Amino acid sequence: MKKFIALMLLSPIVFAEENPMVPLSEFFEELGNDASAPDMLYVEYRCIGYYTNLLGLFLADGSDRASDVIKDIEMVLEKFDDFAWKTWILIDLIAGKEDSSYEEYIANLESSLGEITKNYQIESNNSWNNTGSYFNDYLNDDGAACIEMSQVLENMFAKK
Repeated sequence: MKKFIALMLLSPIVFAEENPMVPLSEFFEELGNDASAPDMLYVEYRCIGYYTNLLGLFLADGSDRASDVIKDIEMVLEKFDDFAWKTWILIDLIAGKEDSSYEEYIANLESSLGEITKNYQIESNNSWNNTGSYFNDYLNDDGAACIEMSQVLENMFAKK
């Protein structure tokens, strides 16, 4: 799986494309105070895609330093997966479903994640081609938004 992510990241197919996703900060501005559970799920999926792309970058690095970062990224991915599953359950409850299917959640995550991760890969590869760095303002800003979202979700889901 890790090699697959690294190969996808380095694929020449993504070099000439553009990332159509708006930055998360703009997405939040457009929502204002009207965020719904599906909006939260979308942001959680975006953060999973962001960190999946980041994981691919560090897997391709292969250095000893990268192995520690990889472990940290994997922990963050697990945290966002847990948040997204809880949000999925909330969406089902709002819709009147008493039982949530983890299989349905995983199928939805996988169908959504491919395109999201691809767009982050496009952004990283274009940044590399233009600046020699895989990181640019768009990626740094989305990373900061994901950190902030993680803190908000931790507080929200910790309340009983």
